[in-house]
This record gives sequence, C-alpha cells and structure tokens, in this order.
Amino acid sequence: MMMAKTFSAILSAITLSALFTALQRDDLAHYSFEYLFGTGSVILAAFYLLAGIPLSVMADRIAFRSRHRFAARAAVYFATGAGFGLLFLLIRDGGHFVLSGGMLRAILLFGLAGAVFATYETLTKRIINLLKR
Repeated sequence: MMMAKTFSAILSAITLSALFTALQRDDLAHYSFEYLFGTGSVILAAFYLLAGIPLSVMADRIAFRSRHRFAARAAVYFATGAGFGLLFLLIRDGGHFVLSGGMLRAILLFGLAGAVFATYETLTKRIINLLKR
C-alpha cells in the first residue's frame, strides 16, 4: 500500500499547489502561474514524501481500531499535519515564536494538507480495491 500513499502524496501536492497558486493573486504580478504552481508542487511533494508518508504510517496505527475509520483517520491526519506545521514554524523562527493570525493560518493549512492526504489515500485504496475485483 506504499504505492497508494506515494500516489496520494503526489495528488495532494498537485491539488494544494494549484489551490494556493490560484489564491495568491498578488504574487502573480511578479511570477507566472506556471512557475508558482511548479515550484509549489515540488516543495509540497518533498514535504509529503519525506514527512507526510512516515507520519501517515504512524497516524494509521493510531486510528486503526476506530469504528468510524475514515473520520478518525482524517482527524488524526489533520492533527498530525497541524503538529508538523507547528514544529516547522518553531524551527523556522528559531525559538522566537509568536502565535499570530498568520501563524495560526499556516498551522491550519498544514492540518488541511493532512486531511487532503487522508482523503486521497482513502479514495486511492478504494479505486485499487475496485480494480482488483
């Protein structure tokens, strides 16, 4: 199932990069849409492949015995993504961390990225199971 996680990571990176690029209208004056989309996709794919997949294995173990498996996985993935975002911001700011509106929004975006990954992974696994029949 690592292939499903890898495919989900790439789909999540492309989706979120397209969404973030479309919402950043002020930066489009300096850079082209394609440049921002391409760079964002590569950076997000690196985050997903290097941190997202290992964290998703841990999150799957946490949510394994839940009765509502998708909801539990999405919640754990969201919390894991938000926690990774908080850790990323703490490291980036070098200990001078002040929780502002922008920081809170970044943490929530990391959490959203985790939930998107969980959704794509569930859909990918279901499609693979349907194709196996």
